[in-house]
Amino acid sequence: TAAPTTTAAPTTTTLPSGTATSTCINGWITPTPGTALRKRPLDYLRSYLGLTSSDLFMVDDMRYFTGPENVEIEAPRREVQRWYVKAHLQSDPTVSGRWMFVDTGVGFGLIGEADANTTGFAPGIWTAREDWGEEYDPFAMACTPDNGPYCDCAWGVSGCSCTDDEHVLCMGIPPSVMGCLDGL
Repeated sequence: TAAPTTTAAPTTTTLPSGTATSTCINGWITPTPGTALRKRPLDYLRSYLGLTSSDLFMVDDMRYFTGPENVEIEAPRREVQRWYVKAHLQSDPTVSGRWMFVDTGVGFGLIGEADANTTGFAPGIWTAREDWGEEYDPFAMACTPDNGPYCDCAWGVSGCSCTDDEHVLCMGIPPSVMGCLDGL
């Protein structure tokens, strides 16, 4: 008798993701290649850089996460979508960078960019884009060292602390989602 044949189960690739924490309240995912969630920031980036749809990116890192709007937005603050992308152009690796995108529900855009050879979110690494509003560092220095790199408190204000999402003197990505960018 012939030996029974077996069919191997199809393999799937598990993309990196991060579980929910107090500083990444909804967790984060790496969007699957070919999906709209992955294509959206890359298509915007092609337009921003003056490229065509045939110009392909090699994505080194991409994270998608949701959470409250930036701290400086007055209530009611919406739940927004954010993407972090580190990539380079396949045909020209010198065209590279790190970019942050946001969809507020009323608009989608590039909010900041950094050189591909940098890491982290310390002051001076990132530059905001004019198409999103005034020039500012989206990860500006906080007024005291323990506030983290995500707030811009008024210097010398007594009690200035950016440890929560509601402090009126803070601005930028809220602490409740800043942890979604850990390790980048």
